[in-house]
Amino acid sequence: GVAGRLRAVEVPIGGCAGGTILLEIRDVNADGTPGPTVLSSETFAGIDFAAPVTEAFRRLRIRGMTARFGVGDTFAISLSNIGGSCGIWRGPTGDPYSGGTGWADANDGPIVPLSLGTDRDDMPFRTFVQ
Repeated sequence: GVAGRLRAVEVPIGGCAGGTILLEIRDVNADGTPGPTVLSSETFAGIDFAAPVTEAFRRLRIRGMTARFGVGDTFAISLSNIGGSCGIWRGPTGDPYSGGTGWADANDGPIVPLSLGTDRDDMPFRTFVQ
């Protein structure tokens, strides 16, 4: 872990059909689910991510004042597409990120553990702290 301000998140996103991508950095509830408090947010045009989904990471920069974290702090990376849809490259088999759990909220339903099929429980991501 590194202390500092979260400046960007990278995910293998693509195939977006319109809409606005909303990146939110949220607190985490005691049960590990994303919390209600938005610590940072940024929007992106879905058309900027229209290229096909591949394993290539795409950078989502957080501009302006960003959340500051200490070593060991927890937070949730929340991605949604308002008015459109996108695809995401599946993570490796198993649960390679033991530091947390992936969650999904499809169509405003209940938050449930993420499952990307074929025993893939995590979405690949990278964070950049300054």
